[in-house]
This record gives sequence, structure tokens and C-alpha cells, in this order.
Amino acid sequence: MHVGDDTFWSIGEVSRKTGLTVKLIRHWSDIGVVHPARRTSAGYRVYGTEAVARLQLARTLRDLGLGLATIRDVLEREPPWRRWPRPTSMRWRRRSARCDRSRPCCAPSPAETPPPRDSPP
Repeated sequence: MHVGDDTFWSIGEVSRKTGLTVKLIRHWSDIGVVHPARRTSAGYRVYGTEAVARLQLARTLRDLGLGLATIRDVLEREPPWRRWPRPTSMRWRRRSARCDRSRPCCAPSPAETPPPRDSPP
């Protein structure tokens, strides 16, 4: 099912994608481990890509032996990549500006170096 640019799957499709039973997905949905993206007019749960990713992570954590409370705690945390500085930050730009391209660590790789103009390709 597509709505705009988003893709949604029925609980049966999510079950096939994740390898989890429909019953377990419903249970985890009821206790807040994962949330359906929305419900259809008939009341069926549909899940988006974020929910599928959460279910896959939850399954991995369960397979590692973690309990449900710990799994829920891990899933509620902010993903670490949201806390990482963006490469466009001022600090990154200052470091890039100071980088001397003549130093071996900063020199372009051979693949990045264009061939001389007088040589054939």
C-alpha cells in the first residue's frame, strides 16, 4: 500500500518481512514496543518502514536474550546518529580549511587525481 511517498504494509506482510508471528507483532504493538503507522478504515493496523526497522531490531535483541523491558528501553532511546555532528558544522569547515593537501594524509587518492591533459585516457 502506498500513500504519497510512504509505503505501508499489513500486519501479515510485516510478519513475513520480519519473521515474527502476527500474534507477537500485535502483542508488541499493544504494549508499546512498536506502533502502527495508522489504522485502515476497517481498523486494521498498517506499519511503515520505521516500524519494520524497530521490529527487526527488537527481534535481534530478543534473540540475544534481552528481556522485553530492556528491548522497549533500547527502542525508546534516540538513535546515536542523530547526536553526531553534521559534516557541515563550523568545526568541520575549520578543520577542512586547515587541511594542507600536500600532506600525505590529506592528498587526493590516485583515483581522485585527474590524468595529465597531454596523455590519452
